[in-house]
Amino acid sequence: MYKQEFIEKAIKGGWREQCRFVGFGKLEATDVAYFKSYDFEDTQEWSMPITGILLDPLAWQAVGKVEGWEEKMPAGRGWSYHDQDRATVMLLDIWECNMHSCMQALIEGKTIEQFLSTL
Repeated sequence: MYKQEFIEKAIKGGWREQCRFVGFGKLEATDVAYFKSYDFEDTQEWSMPITGILLDPLAWQAVGKVEGWEEKMPAGRGWSYHDQDRATVMLLDIWECNMHSCMQALIEGKTIEQFLSTL
């Protein structure tokens, strides 16, 4: 999956559905995505850092709806969740696991593109 595909699937899944993805650019050395909003009388263009999109759980949840990530799976990749008695590993939605895996990949020095290509 590419950044553009991730954003378009997030919008299709209900994340910021009142807008349309326009393209990528740089704003003060930060990679940003440009959007046009249609929830105003006049169309407005705005931008959001790519990292801000990837840190938004609602974007991941929306992509999960489109991708059919409806199953749950055990937490993994160096992070885990336990119930109150710390005995049972809890199951997470696949979109949550993918979001955590993305953050872990970035910590490990991988690029956004490298991680998204694994989805």
